[in-house]
Amino acid sequence: MFWQEFWNVFKTPLAVLVIPLLGLGLWAAFSKNSKGKAAVALLMLLGAFLLPAGVAGYKTYGAYRRQAAINLAMAEFEGYASAEMTPEQQEKIYVHAQALLEAGDYEYALVGFRKINRYKLSDCKKAMCYFYLGDYEAALNSFGGVYLQTAEEYEEAGIVCCEFTVQLQKEAPELYYRYLQRTLDFFNYALEIEPDRQQCRYYRGLIWYYLEAYGQAILDLDRALELDPGDVRAAEMLEVIYALHADIS
Repeated sequence: MFWQEFWNVFKTPLAVLVIPLLGLGLWAAFSKNSKGKAAVALLMLLGAFLLPAGVAGYKTYGAYRRQAAINLAMAEFEGYASAEMTPEQQEKIYVHAQALLEAGDYEYALVGFRKINRYKLSDCKKAMCYFYLGDYEAALNSFGGVYLQTAEEYEEAGIVCCEFTVQLQKEAPELYYRYLQRTLDFFNYALEIEPDRQQCRYYRGLIWYYLEAYGQAILDLDRALELDPGDVRAAEMLEVIYALHADIS
């Protein structure tokens, strides 16, 4: 085991040697000295051997480090009982699960987020894992069970859900309107807490547009522009609505 890990670690630096070796080989190639010609053959032979070894080592070490991170996270997940965790332990689980989510290891991240229901954005992150794993129904159900407290958290959950909703228009049209409604709920909750959250106004206007409630979309987009006159997205959406629906004033 030790030698395997040693080899996995030190194969990577071998790749670094390839560039100077090839450089020396090119220098020797233009040398008029016969010894230089012999050096070319030797250096190119070494380069031919070390290059694939270095590339393979780099890939292997990357996979090794990734698996080590997964093993560490899973050990943390299994080390605590959900009902007995302190806030510090919950935060540790959250950080590990978030790292796995960002690395694309959704199945493992899901294990962590399940351990800490209702902690920060864990419920929303759990829904994200389901979505990326292709289980759109489970993701929607998880979004429905999201427990949040602040306008900022509702806004973040709404933006994530909005991005997923746009993807589902083609991938799972039967769930599209259910996702739209869930997204709308998030922004409604956020704006009940803080009515002048500019991002929420823009995104809710976007959702109203998708729901073909153009009058309500205009109200939110207008308010978004009042709060931030430089919001190009809101201005462009208003132009789209007025261009497609000239009867709206």
